Amino acid sequence: MPQAPTINSVTGGNAQVSVAFTAGATGGSAITGYSITSSPASTTTTQSASSSPYTFTGLTNETAYTFTITATNANGTSASSSASSSVTPTAFQITGGNLITSGGYNYRVFTLSGTLGITNGPATLDILAIGGGGGGGFGGGGSGALVWSPLVSVATGNHSVNIGAGGLGNTNRDTTTNGGNTSVGSLVVAAGGGGGGRKSGDTLGNSNTGPGADGGSGGGGGHPNSPATGAAGSANSGLSTGTNIYGNNGGSGYNCCNGGGGGGTGSAGANADGDPGTGVNIGGNGKTNWLNNSTSDTADFLWAAQIGTNGSNALVNTLGSNPGTIYLGGGGGGAYGSPRGGYGGGGTGGISGGNTTGVTAGKTNTGSGGGGANAEGKNGGSGVVIVRYPA
Repeated sequence: MPQAPTINSVTGGNAQVSVAFTAGATGGSAITGYSITSSPASTTTTQSASSSPYTFTGLTNETAYTFTITATNANGTSASSSASSSVTPTAFQITGGNLITSGGYNYRVFTLSGTLGITNGPATLDILAIGGGGGGGFGGGGSGALVWSPLVSVATGNHSVNIGAGGLGNTNRDTTTNGGNTSVGSLVVAAGGGGGGRKSGDTLGNSNTGPGADGGSGGGGGHPNSPATGAAGSANSGLSTGTNIYGNNGGSGYNCCNGGGGGGTGSAGANADGDPGTGVNIGGNGKTNWLNNSTSDTADFLWAAQIGTNGSNALVNTLGSNPGTIYLGGGGGGAYGSPRGGYGGGGTGGISGGNTTGVTAGKTNTGSGGGGANAEGKNGGSGVVIVRYPA
């Protein structure tokens, strides 16, 4: 029969202990397995191991344990090893972000890039990540992607949190940019929203500047001279990783008249109409009533929030009016010669002729796209990360 193994070390974690051991002599027959026993008994008193180190799970935090181990082969089972030193599992600890406690949960809210620190892991966390919104061109910017990943196992250590910046809007018809990606280490990535398409013929002399960009949600198309519609950007979930990913396409622009609405996480942006007076260039809604069907929009932007809706598809009657603080919506497209631009879940669009006072940007830490305008589209809103675990 095999000789008893030797326990070299025991290391406590969250409701578990890592047991490192060395095998004894085999007795001439290969070892087929090891049995590790805790004292006092845990939920499972004895667990089977095939190699060292072994993680013994199901323990009670703040309780001291010792362990013994036996080896088994075809000839039988060895005597027990000497007991290990005493070790006490401890609940995981989390640092980073702004701590908010509500409804039996702790929330770590990252509005700026930082570090999620885990000790005594792994920790099981729910992670929400939102990419930065795209900048508005003549078409509205697309919202960032929403990635919702529940029950993620996060190892002990420091994990980099990157908050995606809002994309830059166009100035004098120059280039718009996508929102930045928001990420938590390599665990979750939420792509930034696509920038809105511009008006044909920018200051650099480019002639095909109308298409909106792809992103977490697509940017709304501008209005190039040819073809008759400015192509919309598409939602590109391939840039995002996680469990549930939300994003929608932008709307197409129209030659000479209107820019398309940017896509939101809840719906696609509206296509622009050929009639400047109709202003059908509405950005897509944010993702609404997700997870627990709550309809409240909390000041702390917590789990229960209704993330965003533009309320209705009515036009903005007065340049500059806005339906309120909206999350994860696409920006409204600009209008050429119209009395108004479209609004959206993100920034409100403006009209041509130099009157850009009604154009609004996506709000900080909402992931909303910027509003579009002929010569001065607005920036998208930056992203956010929220980490949730039981209080």
